Amino acid sequence: MAKQITEEQIEKIVEKLVDRVEKANTIFLKNIGSSLKQLKKINPSKAYQLIQMLKYGTNYDDIIEELQKYTNLNVNQIDEIFKSYAKKDQTFYKQFYQYKDIPYIPFDNNFALKSQTMALANMVKNEMYNFTRQNILGYTINGEFHNLRDTYNQLLDEGFLQVGRGEITFDNAMSKILTDIGGSGLKTLDYETGRSIRLDSVVRMHLKSRLRELHNENQKIIGDEIKADGIEISVHLNPAEDHEEVQGRQFSLKEYEKLSNGLDAKDVNGHIYTLDHDGNGSYRPISEMNCYHYIFSIVLGVSKPEYTDKQLNEIRQNNNKGFELDGKHYTMYQGTQLQRSIERRIREQKDIQILAKSSGNDDLVYQSQQNITALTNKYRELSKVSGLPVKTDRLKISGYRRMAINKPKVPINRTLEEWNIYFKDKYGTSDFIETGEYENKLFIGKNLDKVDTKFLNDSLNQVDYLYKKYHLENKGLRLLLDENEDRGIALTKRNNIAFTKDVLDIDKLHKKLENYIDTKWLVPIDKKYMMVYPITHEFGHVIENEIIDKLNVSKTFGELKTIDSQIKDEILSNVMKRTDLSKLEIKQLYFSDYANSEPYREWFAESFTQLELGKKNIWIEEFEKWLKEHY
Repeated sequence: MAKQITEEQIEKIVEKLVDRVEKANTIFLKNIGSSLKQLKKINPSKAYQLIQMLKYGTNYDDIIEELQKYTNLNVNQIDEIFKSYAKKDQTFYKQFYQYKDIPYIPFDNNFALKSQTMALANMVKNEMYNFTRQNILGYTINGEFHNLRDTYNQLLDEGFLQVGRGEITFDNAMSKILTDIGGSGLKTLDYETGRSIRLDSVVRMHLKSRLRELHNENQKIIGDEIKADGIEISVHLNPAEDHEEVQGRQFSLKEYEKLSNGLDAKDVNGHIYTLDHDGNGSYRPISEMNCYHYIFSIVLGVSKPEYTDKQLNEIRQNNNKGFELDGKHYTMYQGTQLQRSIERRIREQKDIQILAKSSGNDDLVYQSQQNITALTNKYRELSKVSGLPVKTDRLKISGYRRMAINKPKVPINRTLEEWNIYFKDKYGTSDFIETGEYENKLFIGKNLDKVDTKFLNDSLNQVDYLYKKYHLENKGLRLLLDENEDRGIALTKRNNIAFTKDVLDIDKLHKKLENYIDTKWLVPIDKKYMMVYPITHEFGHVIENEIIDKLNVSKTFGELKTIDSQIKDEILSNVMKRTDLSKLEIKQLYFSDYANSEPYREWFAESFTQLELGKKNIWIEEFEKWLKEHY
């Protein structure tokens, strides 16, 4: 007889609550995007007044009030969800009470079941409340979590810095932070671990987990009432490897307890199973740690298994048979994990599109819409070749509407004279030069009119950002293209940064950078920042030059190499105090191959690049501390 509980039923319950979380996220994105849209169309003096009004007026409070309305609706509905779920669960077992000639007490009159159900419901309400407290809700910007107030203020502050530069330049400069916030999604912070997780994922994961826990705990109560002496584990298609052998099997209560504790357990047919496949004491219990299985109380010898051995073997064989995609074999379980990954990326891009649209950034709208289309096509291809069902509910984002937007017009490659006009508009100077003195100004050098415009603009915007962050406004920097240079992608000589001929073929450059990151030749970063990698890396050399200048050393090659080595050893020593690793192990773990192959100076530029574009680790934390102390 089929069991009434399925993962699909829980999925439908959960997605209703997740949809409200996504609406709350959309409200915040649309409102901060709208604030930004107002900002970019006014002059700096009016912009300051507007920012003060937005920061300290009622605008932010109105956003929070609307956001809390949706999250509170979720908390208020928990009791109803858990009661309804428990009632359906108990109704299925009415037949066993009749079989055993035991009085059947309906849920509303069953004190034990009601108490268990409401205790778990209250636990979930407390968890939901904790997840959605205003001070631990926020977004990730440049790899760091910021609460809602900080996110809102940081976006406005960054917008204020870009005011007066013209809408196109404003949008280009703001695209990075908009992509960060949109791609982050509304997150909640776990103070104990310091980890931030998307709120929709937390709600989905915890509610599913607690509903499975409710079912399993109520099964124990029902089992006691009907004098059950065994457990049957539920079955689902495409199980994970560690649970595929035990699903559908029946165990006595004593043997199931052994299984739950990671020990060898014998099923009713005498077969031995364990959840600890490696024998190292590490295992994943049934129904825990994102496991979709459930337990059912049974009467041994009376309750017929739902699945035969033949059916269970077919499920396992089909799972392992899997499918081929892009020349790689996947089990069906791995296919479901790939589906979840693509679904998450689609939701991220839809959030970016919503924020970009609200802020009037057509270029970013176009980019995100292109990404959504490409990811959706890949998702459909995956579903077609694998036969896995499409989870349309997981692709939905409240407030997202597909836009048929024309590709933004890319400005023609500028001549040197056009670059002169561009810099006059951007920096308020018409002193354009190709060679010679360049103190106190940021200049572009010769031949850059041959470089892809978007790549160059992105590089210049990154330079602007780094110049302001590291207070180099009074220092000169000249960018140029050296078509004769065949070493790498870019190089630095003092405050001259030169792109090499690699940047003349933008598609080839893209593939080259992607390969360098994938093979760990360069440090791992989020690939959406990939095209500003060269300029960021070279800027790292500029920063080290500034630090060495302050030391007032002779600057012979030997002296510079000694100073560089001393800096590295000081940071290595600080990392060693926090780990059991040797210097060599630290370099192998945290350095890119390029940093290790070019020990002089390149480690600094690579560390600087990861600090600005990548995720933090122990090495980068200590590097950042050193930089703040000595720069």
